Amino acid sequence: MLIAPAAGEKANLDANLDANFDAHGRPHLLAEYIRQSYTVGLVPDFWKIEGMPNRESLRLVDTAIRLDDGPRQLILGKGAGMEAVRGWFRAAAGAPTAAGFAIGRTVYFEPAGDWLRGRISREDAIARIVENYEAVIAAWESSHGAAV
Repeated sequence: MLIAPAAGEKANLDANLDANFDAHGRPHLLAEYIRQSYTVGLVPDFWKIEGMPNRESLRLVDTAIRLDDGPRQLILGKGAGMEAVRGWFRAAAGAPTAAGFAIGRTVYFEPAGDWLRGRISREDAIARIVENYEAVIAAWESSHGAAV
Protein backbone atom coordinates (compact mmCIF):
# COMPACT_ATOMS: atom_id res chain seq x y z
CA MET A 1 0.00 0.00 0.00
CA LEU A 2 1.50 3.32 -1.06
CA ILE A 3 0.62 6.33 1.05
CA ALA A 4 1.94 9.78 0.16
CA PRO A 5 1.47 13.05 2.04
CA ALA A 6 -1.52 15.14 0.99
CA ALA A 7 -0.85 18.68 -0.22
CA GLY A 8 -1.79 20.23 3.13
CA GLU A 9 0.35 17.76 5.06
CA LYS A 10 3.48 18.71 3.11
CA ALA A 11 3.49 22.15 4.68
CA ASN A 12 3.50 20.63 8.16
CA LEU A 13 6.64 18.58 7.60
CA ASP A 14 10.21 19.90 7.67
CA ALA A 15 12.60 20.37 4.74
CA ASN A 16 13.57 16.70 4.82
CA LEU A 17 10.06 15.83 3.66
CA ASP A 18 10.51 12.27 2.46
CA ALA A 19 12.48 10.97 5.45
CA ASN A 20 10.24 12.75 7.94
CA PHE A 21 7.07 11.53 6.26
CA ASP A 22 8.41 7.96 6.01
CA ALA A 23 9.24 7.88 9.71
CA HIS A 24 6.38 9.92 11.19
CA GLY A 25 3.58 10.62 8.72
CA ARG A 26 3.13 7.42 6.73
CA PRO A 27 3.10 4.97 9.69
CA HIS A 28 0.33 6.90 11.49
CA LEU A 29 -1.76 7.30 8.33
CA LEU A 30 -1.30 3.67 7.40
CA ALA A 31 -2.19 2.40 10.87
CA GLU A 32 -5.34 4.53 10.82
CA TYR A 33 -6.24 3.27 7.35
CA ILE A 34 -5.84 -0.34 8.51
CA ARG A 35 -8.03 0.25 11.58
CA GLN A 36 -10.72 1.89 9.43
CA SER A 37 -10.54 -0.95 6.92
CA TYR A 38 -11.17 -3.48 9.67
CA THR A 39 -14.11 -1.40 10.90
CA VAL A 40 -15.85 -1.78 7.54
CA GLY A 41 -14.99 -5.45 7.20
CA LEU A 42 -12.00 -5.18 4.87
CA VAL A 43 -9.60 -7.79 6.25
CA PRO A 44 -7.05 -9.01 3.70
CA ASP A 45 -4.83 -12.02 4.20
CA PHE A 46 -1.82 -9.82 3.46
CA TRP A 47 -1.21 -6.09 3.65
CA LYS A 48 1.40 -4.99 1.10
CA ILE A 49 3.23 -2.28 3.01
CA GLU A 50 6.04 0.06 2.03
CA GLY A 51 9.19 -0.59 4.03
CA MET A 52 9.40 1.30 7.31
CA PRO A 53 12.60 3.17 8.23
CA ASN A 54 12.75 2.05 11.87
CA ARG A 55 11.22 -0.31 14.42
CA GLU A 56 9.04 2.37 16.00
CA SER A 57 7.35 3.11 12.67
CA LEU A 58 6.96 -0.58 11.94
CA ARG A 59 5.53 -1.20 15.42
CA LEU A 60 2.67 1.26 14.77
CA VAL A 61 1.68 -0.57 11.61
CA ASP A 62 2.23 -4.03 13.08
CA THR A 63 0.01 -3.18 16.07
CA ALA A 64 -2.78 -2.02 13.75
CA ILE A 65 -2.53 -5.16 11.61
CA ARG A 66 -2.74 -7.36 14.73
CA LEU A 67 -6.11 -5.86 15.71
CA ASP A 68 -7.54 -8.71 13.64
CA ASP A 69 -6.32 -12.30 13.87
CA GLY A 70 -4.70 -13.57 10.72
CA PRO A 71 -3.59 -10.71 8.47
CA ARG A 72 0.12 -10.41 7.81
CA GLN A 73 2.26 -7.93 5.94
CA LEU A 74 4.51 -8.12 2.92
CA ILE A 75 7.17 -5.44 2.57
CA LEU A 76 7.21 -3.61 -0.77
CA GLY A 77 10.49 -2.47 -2.30
CA LYS A 78 9.47 0.81 -3.99
CA GLY A 79 12.33 0.30 -6.47
CA ALA A 80 14.79 1.22 -3.71
CA GLY A 81 18.38 0.08 -3.49
CA MET A 82 19.48 -2.91 -1.47
CA GLU A 83 20.75 -0.84 1.46
CA ALA A 84 17.27 0.62 2.00
CA VAL A 85 15.68 -2.82 1.63
CA ARG A 86 18.08 -4.27 4.21
CA GLY A 87 17.14 -1.45 6.60
CA TRP A 88 13.43 -2.12 6.14
CA PHE A 89 13.96 -5.82 6.76
CA ARG A 90 15.92 -5.06 9.94
CA ALA A 91 13.14 -2.73 11.11
CA ALA A 92 10.61 -5.54 10.59
CA ALA A 93 12.69 -8.19 12.35
CA GLY A 94 10.65 -9.77 15.12
CA ALA A 95 7.38 -8.16 14.04
CA PRO A 96 4.64 -10.78 14.40
CA THR A 97 2.95 -9.78 11.14
CA ALA A 98 6.07 -9.59 8.94
CA ALA A 99 5.58 -12.49 6.53
CA GLY A 100 7.89 -11.69 3.65
CA PHE A 101 8.44 -9.28 0.81
CA ALA A 102 7.20 -8.25 -2.62
CA ILE A 103 10.35 -6.75 -4.10
CA GLY A 104 10.35 -6.30 -7.89
CA ARG A 105 12.04 -3.25 -9.38
CA THR A 106 14.96 -3.53 -6.98
CA VAL A 107 15.58 -6.97 -8.48
CA TYR A 108 14.94 -6.51 -12.20
CA PHE A 109 14.76 -2.86 -13.22
CA GLU A 110 18.43 -2.05 -13.88
CA PRO A 111 19.38 -5.36 -15.53
CA ALA A 112 16.23 -5.37 -17.67
CA GLY A 113 16.86 -1.77 -18.72
CA ASP A 114 20.45 -2.55 -19.64
CA TRP A 115 19.31 -5.53 -21.71
CA LEU A 116 16.59 -3.51 -23.47
CA ARG A 117 19.17 -0.84 -24.35
CA GLY A 118 21.46 -3.51 -25.79
CA ARG A 119 24.15 -2.92 -23.13
CA ILE A 120 24.17 -6.53 -21.90
CA SER A 121 23.14 -9.92 -23.23
CA ARG A 122 19.95 -11.70 -22.26
CA GLU A 123 21.99 -14.23 -20.31
CA ASP A 124 23.80 -11.46 -18.39
CA ALA A 125 20.49 -9.79 -17.58
CA ILE A 126 19.09 -13.07 -16.27
CA ALA A 127 22.22 -13.70 -14.19
CA ARG A 128 22.04 -10.21 -12.64
CA ILE A 129 18.33 -10.59 -11.88
CA VAL A 130 18.99 -13.94 -10.20
CA GLU A 131 21.89 -12.42 -8.24
CA ASN A 132 19.72 -9.48 -7.13
CA TYR A 133 16.86 -11.76 -6.07
CA GLU A 134 19.22 -13.99 -4.12
CA ALA A 135 20.58 -10.86 -2.39
CA VAL A 136 17.03 -9.91 -1.35
CA ILE A 137 16.41 -13.42 0.00
CA ALA A 138 19.72 -13.35 1.90
CA ALA A 139 18.83 -9.96 3.37
CA TRP A 140 15.45 -11.27 4.55
CA GLU A 141 16.96 -14.41 6.03
CA SER A 142 19.66 -12.37 7.74
CA SER A 143 17.01 -10.32 9.52
CA HIS A 144 14.33 -12.98 9.99
CA GLY A 145 16.03 -16.36 9.94
CA ALA A 146 15.96 -18.97 7.21
CA ALA A 147 12.67 -19.50 5.41
CA VAL A 148 10.59 -22.44 6.55
